[in-house]
Amino acid sequence: MFPFDEYALVRERREDMFRQAANERLLRASQDGKGLYRTLVLWLGTHMVKWGKKLECVGEVKPVCPSSTLPGSIDV
Repeated sequence: MFPFDEYALVRERREDMFRQAANERLLRASQDGKGLYRTLVLWLGTHMVKWGKKLECVGEVKPVCPSSTLPGSIDV
């Protein structure tokens, strides 16, 4: 059986390893979410630009609104 001092050191080391593993899991989980967040922000930004273009066309006398002023954008 372990002497009390060694037992305390082993227990402390084990708790440190569990804390470190928990921190690594949190870090990994936070990094995985960044892709989803970027995708959501990109989608929202794209649609806001499209909605803005549509709103600019409301009330214009011209039959056709300019399709795009942004390079590489998708027409509505």
